[in-house]
Amino acid sequence: MRKILFITDTFINGRTFGSILKGQYAIDTVKYGETKEVGDYCAIICDVENDGEACLYEIGRVKKLTAFRDIPMLVCITKQNKVIARDAGEIGAAGSILKPFDPKTLAESLARATSPVGTKSDVNMKIVMPFVDGTVQVIETMTKEKTSRTSMFLKTNYSMFGDASGVMGITGETEGVVVVTFHRDLAFHLVAKMVGCGEDDLSVEDVNDGIGEIINMIAGSAKKTLSGTDFAFDISLPTVIMGHGHQIAHQRNVPVIVIVFDCNGKPFAIQLCVTSSDQNSPKEEHAENNKKNEQETVQV
Repeated sequence: MRKILFITDTFINGRTFGSILKGQYAIDTVKYGETKEVGDYCAIICDVENDGEACLYEIGRVKKLTAFRDIPMLVCITKQNKVIARDAGEIGAAGSILKPFDPKTLAESLARATSPVGTKSDVNMKIVMPFVDGTVQVIETMTKEKTSRTSMFLKTNYSMFGDASGVMGITGETEGVVVVTFHRDLAFHLVAKMVGCGEDDLSVEDVNDGIGEIINMIAGSAKKTLSGTDFAFDISLPTVIMGHGHQIAHQRNVPVIVIVFDCNGKPFAIQLCVTSSDQNSPKEEHAENNKKNEQETVQV
């Protein structure tokens, strides 16, 4: 049975929530500040009854504990504190649930929050792996820090809740957007290693430039690998976005693939939202190619 973490400042709300979803989900109820790890939850609910500011702080704190794993967070609110929903969205919440709880609306909200954005589809590893390999190569070459992939999944929303992201548009046989995102401490650490200085010697502009160069090299490496193939592409100038909870715009109905990496015990992620001419062409024209490449395609 799928599990939900319910974080609240009023336990009666947790009991009500649990009774409505009994038999559908296993509910773990905790108070603000008690969560130390998020385990294998399919969703996290942060309930606000008395202290809106405490709820917002808890959302930001717990979101960081997810370490880029795609665990959607929802905030429970009353009509009187609807403003909390807007502020919660800026720091990590994927949506809101209105109290008192309505069973049908609650079920719909959870289904919507846990479904992948875009059209769920197979992921062609011929496109994905050059970005995975390029990321490891760039980070290890430029910073001498050991880096490895830890997970990969289809995302349930377009937001990247790190603190700094490098964004690169790609066009050609493959087109879309690739994003690398870091939490602030790792961003400063890696850029300092790149330029050979102390972290305290870096300005925000220095980190912007460093992250822009990282995404430029990652995309450039993947471009070189895919050059001359059915998935070749050109790259644009990189853009860097700073600020926790920023959202990256993507083409609608396109699935978003996230690859999470570990760098000396700290996570960062690549977000890949792309389509290829092979994927967009009529199915009958590519039936033979799809059959041939069956072993090179995986379901995320």
